[in-house]
Amino acid sequence: MSDIFDSDTNEEVLNAIDEYIGARIRIRRNLLGLSQDQLAKSLRISFQQVQKYEKGSNRIAGSRIWQLARTLNIPVSYFFDGIERSLSFKGYNIPQYASDCLCDADEGFTEIPMEMENSVRELVDAFISIKDPVVANHILDLVKSLAQKETDNSFETSF
Repeated sequence: MSDIFDSDTNEEVLNAIDEYIGARIRIRRNLLGLSQDQLAKSLRISFQQVQKYEKGSNRIAGSRIWQLARTLNIPVSYFFDGIERSLSFKGYNIPQYASDCLCDADEGFTEIPMEMENSVRELVDAFISIKDPVVANHILDLVKSLAQKETDNSFETSF
């Protein structure tokens, strides 16, 4: 296994990730109608630092990402949503990059088809709003049952 910092390509991938996160900050800030100065004041940093974050010229520490998420009223995952697809479009070999890391990036995760992402978000948002755990468990059982039926049907139709 190679060190992820051995090649220029890996450093380019890290820089592209910083730029992607910065773009996501800028998009969310603009959606909220905040200036860089307003965001900076709420984070207790200079507006120049916000500019550097948004350009991707400065890396953002995990604690700052958490603070940004709280300030911008979004989940931390917002900064990373769609990042693999974006990097792939830029020509980076994400599976190779992930294999150079210490873990398998895909282990335990299911790839969500792009056309279903909004439906998945809506489903998760609606599910989270359910207060009764019994109802939530019934819905979970229903969804699992439907998914299993679809898996069983696709297996039967493949022969």
